[in-house]
Amino acid sequence: MQSQIRMRHLLDQSSAEAARLKSLLHDSRQKTRTIQMQNLRSRRSRDKARAKAQKAIELSKTKICWSLRKGGAYTADARAMARALVGAGCSQEKVGEMIQYIARMAGRSVKQKMSRRTVQRALMEGGVALSTDATTVRGENYESGHVMINKGTTHKMRIFSMTSTVSHSSEAQLANIKFQITAISTLYKQCPLAKRSKLNFELHDFARVVKTMGADHAADAKKLGRLFESWRNETSRILLGYEEIQRMEPPKIVEIVREIAAKNLEEVGGTEAWSKLSDDQKDTLTKSSMDRVGHGYRVHVRVWTRGSAGFGYGSGFLTRRHTVD
Repeated sequence: MQSQIRMRHLLDQSSAEAARLKSLLHDSRQKTRTIQMQNLRSRRSRDKARAKAQKAIELSKTKICWSLRKGGAYTADARAMARALVGAGCSQEKVGEMIQYIARMAGRSVKQKMSRRTVQRALMEGGVALSTDATTVRGENYESGHVMINKGTTHKMRIFSMTSTVSHSSEAQLANIKFQITAISTLYKQCPLAKRSKLNFELHDFARVVKTMGADHAADAKKLGRLFESWRNETSRILLGYEEIQRMEPPKIVEIVREIAAKNLEEVGGTEAWSKLSDDQKDTLTKSSMDRVGHGYRVHVRVWTRGSAGFGYGSGFLTRRHTVD
């Protein structure tokens, strides 16, 4: 009887040990499988990386020719590269050579050499293009204005004005453009976005970023182009004059400010008359005096001139560097 009990106890122990060993074997097989799969993935990743590196080595040994044109026209990326090089200070005549040089440094070659004229056209495509038009409804004149914002290879059109005007003259159209942009500038300064971003937008900023202007062949449109060109040149000269003043020594700047203040007092008739003016009137007089000072300095300014075909639809201002006295 005791032997049977002992035998049953040993059998139970053996069954429990067998179950434990079976569980350990199952876990060991799972771990072995996991390790095998990790090794397999590691070998695949290694082989893939080795093949990719080998392919890169083979490509680096073989010079690939980049094409700047597609269908006979320069691609948008090529024109964007030209604008970026000019913006970085590269001469328009050297842009084509610089593109070829950069390609050679990257182990590539470029057959086409972009000409100075093509670079100028690419510059006109970048930045902001201004366009206006008008119509008459029941004897009342309506003016509209929109801008094409070109940045890199993206192009966005935005309408900035749709107003009723008394006159359709070129002078009235230019005055309306300035008025609408000034209103947008005033509104932007008052919005929370300007305060958060700490950015500023003034009328002269608009004149600075406009690169070209589109219009029909009407006489008033051509005259508007000439007026806008003249205003833009004057604004560019004033801004460059400001930059020249900012590079002066502080005592010289203080002297200029004092001269402006003295001239303002003289124009309005003394300190008492000046104190009676509103803040807006004082700001207007001060800005006008500062513009005259900025305009008076001899600076090297990039003046925008019209193309030889004249100012019409699709034409624009081209760049030419010279000294303005």
